[in-house]
Amino acid sequence: MQTNERKIKTPPPVAEALKTYLRGNATIRRAFKLDLDKHRVDADLRQVYAHIAGTQTLDTHTLSHIAQAAQWLTGGNKWGLILMGSVGNGKTTLQQSIDTLLRFYRDQRIATSLSLKYVKATDLAKWATARATDDAAREYNGCKTTRMLLLDDLGEEASEVLDYGTVKTPVSDVLMHRYENWGATVITTNLDTEDFTAQVWRSPGRPHATDVFLHRFRKYFLPMIPISNSDVSTIIRAASSLRKLRPDNIRQANAIRMILQISNKLINRTKNERTERI
Repeated sequence: MQTNERKIKTPPPVAEALKTYLRGNATIRRAFKLDLDKHRVDADLRQVYAHIAGTQTLDTHTLSHIAQAAQWLTGGNKWGLILMGSVGNGKTTLQQSIDTLLRFYRDQRIATSLSLKYVKATDLAKWATARATDDAAREYNGCKTTRMLLLDDLGEEASEVLDYGTVKTPVSDVLMHRYENWGATVITTNLDTEDFTAQVWRSPGRPHATDVFLHRFRKYFLPMIPISNSDVSTIIRAASSLRKLRPDNIRQANAIRMILQISNKLINRTKNERTERI
């Protein structure tokens, strides 16, 4: 009696060896992460922030943003952190605090092999042209390759520069390189998300690029929007103006009502908040 046995084909030795090689050499890409306790980083970051700001008290908004930054530094979920908002709301102070703390950790060998670079976006744009000196070119390339880039005042620079007739987008190029190579980036900007993607994430001759960059922005960055007292004052003035409006239809009336409810919650929370001593 004959049996129909299915023959199992064994993979050739070369194919099996290739699988083993690929498994052994696989590079697992992970977001930047400090192997430290989140609460320790939070406490250290508070101390550094208070020192740089020249105060011993921090309001609840600032403490909340410091806690979010500590979570980002120790969580390993996103490759980039972007601090958005109006002038004077503490974005740069928080960014400088992160820079100072990471340099302290590196110098104390708490976080080894950590390369850091803190630059102004306007300087980065200047370094990109062929007319720049060799030192400037090294600085520009360093913005692409450093483990942690802290980029201040993004949006203040020219989004495009002309280099011997060739249009270049230095900030976009650096961010795209860091996105594609998993480089950690901390950015401050006065732009909102829409303006950020329109001005920064663009490429000449590629009209679809903004949509692609918007998707990558959401994938890459953890947005944080610090709120300052001046922001709250703006909200109060806007709410006052909205109350004087006479809506033309129910949809407008509902939209105004919802905005006023949100603004009232924010205003009340700000009025009731207490400062905490470091």
